[in-house]
Amino acid sequence: MGCIKSLKLINFQSHRETQINFHKGLTVILGQTDQGKSAIIRALKWVLYNEPRGTDFITAGCKYCRVELEMQDGSIIIRERDGQRNRYILKQNGQEQIFEGFGNTVPLEIVKVHGIPKIYIDRDATSAVNLAEQLEPPFLISESGSNRAKALGRLVGIHIIDAAQRATLKDLSDSQQRHKLLEKDIADLTDELQSYENIDMLAEKITHLKSILEKLKQKRHIILKLTQLKQELEPTNLEINNNKNILLKLNYIETAEKNMQIIDALYSKYHYLCQLKKKLVLVADSIKTEQKVVNITQNLASIEHFYVTILELTQMQYKLVNINRNLNDNDKNTKRIKTVLIDTENVYIADKIMHKAEKLSEALKKYISNRDQWKAINHQLDFQKKEIMRYLKIEKSELYINDLLQKIQLLSMLQNTKNSISTIDTSIKKGELYLQKLGANLTVMAKEYSQILERFSICPTCLKPIDKKTTQKIVSDILN
Repeated sequence: MGCIKSLKLINFQSHRETQINFHKGLTVILGQTDQGKSAIIRALKWVLYNEPRGTDFITAGCKYCRVELEMQDGSIIIRERDGQRNRYILKQNGQEQIFEGFGNTVPLEIVKVHGIPKIYIDRDATSAVNLAEQLEPPFLISESGSNRAKALGRLVGIHIIDAAQRATLKDLSDSQQRHKLLEKDIADLTDELQSYENIDMLAEKITHLKSILEKLKQKRHIILKLTQLKQELEPTNLEINNNKNILLKLNYIETAEKNMQIIDALYSKYHYLCQLKKKLVLVADSIKTEQKVVNITQNLASIEHFYVTILELTQMQYKLVNINRNLNDNDKNTKRIKTVLIDTENVYIADKIMHKAEKLSEALKKYISNRDQWKAINHQLDFQKKEIMRYLKIEKSELYINDLLQKIQLLSMLQNTKNSISTIDTSIKKGELYLQKLGANLTVMAKEYSQILERFSICPTCLKPIDKKTTQKIVSDILN
């Protein structure tokens, strides 16, 4: 147990700042009424036991309260409280620890330092034996006889024997109750065991029946699978019948294959004719262009006349040029110049005629070029007219080709239908063979199952006895 050296109160009820030094042994606080004697005890309980709770003990008009407790070993315990903080501060061996969030209890480190905990008189009864308030009766005098006995027993260690006795009595009572329950269970189980005298024989039968039941489950699963396959085959059979009817109506499929070859050849011709048609359109456009050239060259005869005139004028020009050269040589002679000028009064007209001759020469060159083009166009027109005569019936060919294309599509559909029917026929044959095998296996397994049921005469599901008629009915239901 620790020993308190001093107590300091700050803003605790009526104590603004009070310092109390304690001596070894019993300490009694005396004084007049309302001088703060009880507040000192409350301050001690607040530090030692975290009592009272709340903030009512803070001095009126103050927001802060502090109680400092110094022990004989030099340790200091500080309890602080304000609007936001509620904590313990422990100063020991030059170190400081702060404790917060401890709730309604006292931190274990604080209890170990002051060593003044409450004493447990009983499991639910405690007492602060180190403190006594004003008007409180002497220790244990006011307590009941049982509590006094418990307190005294705790002082000498008898409470340990009492606790052991209570635990022993409780364990003894629980053991007696369990003993009675176990005896009753043993009697009930003994009665039940009499009804299981033939348990070994039944276990063998159950094991055998379980194996049979497992086989039956597997066979039942196979039957369900076969039934499902049969249901799936029914629409396939209907479709097969419909396809057979279609095939009866399509006996001319070989002829259609031959027509397919003819159609392919005609389609190639059609493609060739389409290309020729495009060429004809281009040729027609070219004919229109050349026709314009022909219309331009209709005055070819007058152009030839102008050409002859141009030749004559060219010869005349040549003569005039020679005359002009001679006149230039006699330029120094004035009289001869006048004579020459008189003789050459028509030189200006000759220049005009020369200019016209040049234009006619250019037109003649264009004419010759156009004439060559016209001849080539006429030759090409003759060839294209022959080609047009060969393909006058191209529109009828287009109609025939469209009809052939429709027939090609129909033939392709029929070919696909034929292939599908062949595949379905093969699948049906395989399915029928598989169903025949499964039917034979099912019949054999049903007979074995019937023999097993007749031998044991017990229902594998409910384990009730059955007769031969019931066995036959079960087998009949399986087969159907």
